[in-house]
Amino acid sequence: MNKIESIKKMGNIKKLMLLTFVTLLLLSCAKDIFVEPPTSLRGFYIGRYFVINNVSGSTITKDDVVHWTFTDQTHISDFPSISERVFCDFSGSYTVESNLTLTIAQISQDICTLDDVPEDVFSIRWVRPDDAADTLYLEQFDVPNDRKKIAVLARQPDL
Repeated sequence: MNKIESIKKMGNIKKLMLLTFVTLLLLSCAKDIFVEPPTSLRGFYIGRYFVINNVSGSTITKDDVVHWTFTDQTHISDFPSISERVFCDFSGSYTVESNLTLTIAQISQDICTLDDVPEDVFSIRWVRPDDAADTLYLEQFDVPNDRKKIAVLARQPDL
């Protein structure tokens, strides 16, 4: 006797119990479902921006606090350092599909290394803890130049 025949021979109460069990089993696994990043990152974020270079076998890391605002189609970043400037402020547009694509339209007049500005395609990953702010991880690996750009951004509550 195959499975379909055995289900047909079950009473309605047994079928309902089986359906309830299968439904509960599927719902309990919902935490494992991958959630695509939203198409809009709209909001204000505070975090750190890192540029890691491997120059002649030596790793050089630069990082600084960043304030990053995403509207529906644009982004603006500000590095509020009071002392020495590590990175330039910048702004531009963005799109989110399977990855985040940043386009830079304007860079502040500060003296900085243009290669450190986050432009082009970044992988995007959300961490959504139950009791804390959403954290957004952006990463870009520039293999030919042995450079990594990473942003770790905590979404701030809307005012």
